[in-house]
Amino acid sequence: MTLLRLTPADEFAVIELGANHIGEIAYTTALVKPDIALVTNLAAAHLEGFGSLDGVAKAKGEIFQGLADGALAIVNSESNGGAFWDDVLESKRVLTMTVKDADADYRAQHIRQGENGCYVFELVTPQGVYPVTLSLPGEHNVQMRYWQPWRR
Repeated sequence: MTLLRLTPADEFAVIELGANHIGEIAYTTALVKPDIALVTNLAAAHLEGFGSLDGVAKAKGEIFQGLADGALAIVNSESNGGAFWDDVLESKRVLTMTVKDADADYRAQHIRQGENGCYVFELVTPQGVYPVTLSLPGEHNVQMRYWQPWRR
């Protein structure tokens, strides 16, 4: 329904592609035709449809297969698809994000809890360091799934 509501006046759309079986993300990626794809994390979810965490990795990697060569793939280096994604990512422009890996393109540093329970940190980017104050409480919200580094 979201795709059908888009008009020529729309410059951008953020579309979440979810699945509970292998092949579903490939199907929706063919409909969406994204210019940028982001996999925030891998977790043991919907294992009844995927069979294992490896099945989840394979399914989530389908979004990268739908990107054109040279398109932007954003990967959480703390939760990646490993060998399942290596071949398909070779032809993409890859940015990494992390909380821990100092070699990533985007990372958090000086993470601390504010008075209201929301976290504050510095976002380290290739363009510089930026202060971030989250509006949601909980340290888990510092994970990159809540950042939009490609907008910088």
